[in-house]
Amino acid sequence: MTNYNEGGVTYVTYGQNTAHGIGGYMPAPAVAAKLNLTAALLADAADPATHEWVSHYLGTLHHLDGVLLAVETITEQVDYLKNHLLSPEPCLLFPKIIVKRDGHIEPYHQPPALIGISTKRLEIEVETLLLKATGTLERIAQLIDFQCRLGGVRYFKGIGDRLRTRPASPQCKLIIDLIAETSPTFTKTILADPETKDCLRNAIAHRASSPELMDKGFSINWLEDGSLLAFDAELEGLPLLASVRELARVLPYFTLQCIKTLLELAPEQSHAKAWSMGSAFTQAHFEPTWMNPFLHYSSLISPDDTGPLVSLLRWRPGGIQTHQRHLIPEVFSMAAKPVHVEAKATASP
Repeated sequence: MTNYNEGGVTYVTYGQNTAHGIGGYMPAPAVAAKLNLTAALLADAADPATHEWVSHYLGTLHHLDGVLLAVETITEQVDYLKNHLLSPEPCLLFPKIIVKRDGHIEPYHQPPALIGISTKRLEIEVETLLLKATGTLERIAQLIDFQCRLGGVRYFKGIGDRLRTRPASPQCKLIIDLIAETSPTFTKTILADPETKDCLRNAIAHRASSPELMDKGFSINWLEDGSLLAFDAELEGLPLLASVRELARVLPYFTLQCIKTLLELAPEQSHAKAWSMGSAFTQAHFEPTWMNPFLHYSSLISPDDTGPLVSLLRWRPGGIQTHQRHLIPEVFSMAAKPVHVEAKATASP
């Protein structure tokens, strides 16, 4: 047997090409930019003198990969849910309750019907995403503190004030502007609102689980013409999947744009600085490739309570709860054509 611990012996190493990326269903150019950045940083890491600053950037990208992986899982679950909404067979992943008017009972899987969907798996994945997204912002704060030499900033919420103490630095000014551009999204989901001192992530981490915070559940109004009004779940008024999709666009944009700005301070001959100087981003470059098929119920409520009554179902520990409001008349023009499947299994996607 060969002894790989034997001294005085020359060993030859072989390796597989492990270059891969977690894309989070971002557009191909955004995925390529992230891969090229990783490759540039790894090339710089070949020099031991660069290990300290390179590790900060690679650590930040690792946190972003956690976010993107969570987005991939959520997206795949949404696709599975969308493709099994009308399946007549039981679905163990997303159990359904179907409500029919008296006289329209059979067959139960035909319109008209009101369908409530239990999405526990999806809610848990969204909770994971929010926690990982918060961790990514905190890691970015450490990266900014290191690269701009701010003297020790522990949390992202304090990074803006510290950056403003460096008005002569163009990089600090660019990051301040970037924070202002993206903070509306972060404040709703993963950063505490200055007035309410709360956000969805904080509520889940410190106050309650997503089922406790849920105002409205995933519900389908299966109309008589066969079309669907599919409504997003809402946690304290925020549409769940719409918020995920917005975060899936804004956080990767913020991360890579912030890294690009900071790498302008990297050593002149570094591969990473060359990547920075050759890159340009807008939020549009990170628009997710997946679509959210669910509508935001609360945004469609009629201001004068004169529109059509549209119901929702919400799963509760003791059963289901109905919710009914007048929506704007235009809501029916938003109905989608259903996706029919021949469901043969209820295994995980």
